[in-house]
Amino acid sequence: MTIVTSGGAARRPRRRRSGQREVGFGAFLASGPAAWRGQSGAATAAMLMVAVMMVLGGGIPGVLATLVVGAAALVLLACLPASGFGAALRAQPALFRIGLAGAALLPLLQIVPLPPSVWQGLPGQALRIRTLELAGLSASWQPLSVAPVFTAGAAVIAIAFAALVTVLLAVSVADLRRVAWMILGLVGVNFLIGLVQVGSGGAAFDFYTDSDRGAFIGLYANKNHAALILAASVPIAAYLLDSRREARATRAWLGLYAGLVAVALVTTNSRAGIVLGALALISTAILYVRSVRPAYLVAGAVAAIAGIVLISTTPAFEKVFSRFEVVDQDLRWQYLATSRWLVERYWTLGSGIGSFSTLYAIGEPLAVVRPTYVNQLHDEYPQLLIEAGLPGAFALLALLSGVVLQAAKVWRRGERAARLPLACGGLVLLLVALHSSVDYPLRRPAVLPIFALAIALVVRGDLVPTRRLVHREQRA
Repeated sequence: MTIVTSGGAARRPRRRRSGQREVGFGAFLASGPAAWRGQSGAATAAMLMVAVMMVLGGGIPGVLATLVVGAAALVLLACLPASGFGAALRAQPALFRIGLAGAALLPLLQIVPLPPSVWQGLPGQALRIRTLELAGLSASWQPLSVAPVFTAGAAVIAIAFAALVTVLLAVSVADLRRVAWMILGLVGVNFLIGLVQVGSGGAAFDFYTDSDRGAFIGLYANKNHAALILAASVPIAAYLLDSRREARATRAWLGLYAGLVAVALVTTNSRAGIVLGALALISTAILYVRSVRPAYLVAGAVAAIAGIVLISTTPAFEKVFSRFEVVDQDLRWQYLATSRWLVERYWTLGSGIGSFSTLYAIGEPLAVVRPTYVNQLHDEYPQLLIEAGLPGAFALLALLSGVVLQAAKVWRRGERAARLPLACGGLVLLLVALHSSVDYPLRRPAVLPIFALAIALVVRGDLVPTRRLVHREQRA
């Protein structure tokens, strides 16, 4: 059959090559159990995991949210064998594999019951021994964790994270981009919810009653986490929008998105978000500055200055800017000082992932006690040492060292097009690392998909972000 256009030219409809099929979510549901086989099925399971984590993981994971994450993790683990994950992991340094395995297994090991002769000899067990003696249970088997229920929940989320990273290393470039687009789409949904929250003064979509009402928080309980996700979405958008064919359109869309993020960051009322957002915007702009004409650079600079002047006159800017003047009065510095005894007591083997709030409440000085309780230390690094001890610190250092080693290898052998995903992913990792020094982003499941994607962008080395190559892969 031929099709005659208005100009008289005859065209034949394109035929789908054998073996080529749609792998979207709708096609996945229509194809039934067979869709779970192969890389595309694993990518669909990864998209399910991303949706669950980013929608339900904005606050402290409750029992229901943890169970849903666990169910999604089981689906992802079932798809893992067909994804070709073995070869993908073997391509990574041994340190990377050790760190990823440590992140998943350490919480599990902390909830394994130990005989009394073992757990009673561990550091920091004196209070627990006295408490169990009152109940007549001092001779019972107990896990290393002093809060095993919280540690068990953390184990579910850690396994889900490790499975997600593994799948993102193994799936095709096209499937990885689909997962990345879903992450960006969920950020967009969160963006719309945040705008309604700001516009309504917090009257609408108030999911967490103790949150910063009236600020841009979206689906999250913490404004700082909402701001981090906004900032991290900019380099992710830069990776997804990059295209040699449509360079001008790429810069235009990316510039528009960056401007929207800049405005939204002010309305989060987050000091850390403002700083991280500025770093993300400036660093992403540097990636493109060489390919932009001077006239466009001048126009962009003028637009940025005008936007800053306009935003600086709003009440939201005055509110967040005034918070920079009282940084030295922030309670997080007090938490660090009053939790030093926990580091000294548990730094060897840890007290169990998720046990910080329980232990801090026991030793919190009466002079600083408030109606609210301290749920996290607001600094990932000493809290990791408290809860996971030296094994946790080693797992983190091993994972990061493996990422750095693989990134150096990718950078040396890659062209500019292959280096852009590395730069975008590395920027996201830097944002998370910096934010972890003043907050606890990795304690919330909603941040983990972005962290997992960033790792994949850095270490894969095959992510040439051009539509031409993506289309070529789809036609193969």
